[in-house]
Amino acid sequence: MEKPQPVLPASKQATNCAHYDRNCLLLCSVCKDFFPCRFCHDSVKCSPSVAAELRHKFDRASVAKVKCKLCKHVQGVARECESCKAVFGKYFCDKCKLFDNADKKQFHCDLCGICRQGGRENYFHCVTCGCCLSLSLKENHKCIQNMLTSGCPICLEEMMYTREDCVFLPRCSHALHKKCFMELSKFSYQCPMCFKSFVNMSHAYSQLATEIAGNPMPGEYQHLSLIHICRCRRYAVCRSRWSPDH
Repeated sequence: MEKPQPVLPASKQATNCAHYDRNCLLLCSVCKDFFPCRFCHDSVKCSPSVAAELRHKFDRASVAKVKCKLCKHVQGVARECESCKAVFGKYFCDKCKLFDNADKKQFHCDLCGICRQGGRENYFHCVTCGCCLSLSLKENHKCIQNMLTSGCPICLEEMMYTREDCVFLPRCSHALHKKCFMELSKFSYQCPMCFKSFVNMSHAYSQLATEIAGNPMPGEYQHLSLIHICRCRRYAVCRSRWSPDH
């Protein structure tokens, strides 16, 4: 019977990583330095303290060499160390050069071109939207061309390759980071892209209708109508209304 290979938590190694639990370092093809992951690299090499001409991001697709954290052996990209046989990550994707000991139900989507987490059985790839979406949205979302390739409308950071959770607003399907949505919802109920409400407004509309019914227009103005023109260039005609507060 084959002897189980050692899998040691990366957190116990000399070079720690707050993003992934892995037992190897990745060689950057630009600066030729080893880093635990692309996020650790970018936090150092893209910091304001680095000269502008030297700043660069980590291209994980170009990774050709890794270093074992246990025995320091340098080798080509593989699931385990050629020298000490330590497993670099229980989950390993050769296409993304991704190693991770934590079980996040990772899977690689060839159409997205990246690894995602949450279980392949729980997602589907929408060709029009250009990304994987929850099965709950399969028949219940509005397709937007390559919706995740643009930046989050709140923080302007990219969403396609982010490790942050993203949410899709129910009425318009516009996407934004979950943490940005939580902050937005503290003071607004509208999508920052199209201004459609993302909450159930029926109660508010019912209160407004009650107020209008209790404050009819004076007789000489009841025949007047108003034309409302939306920023989307649609318009609506409605009866004039007034409030005793104005």
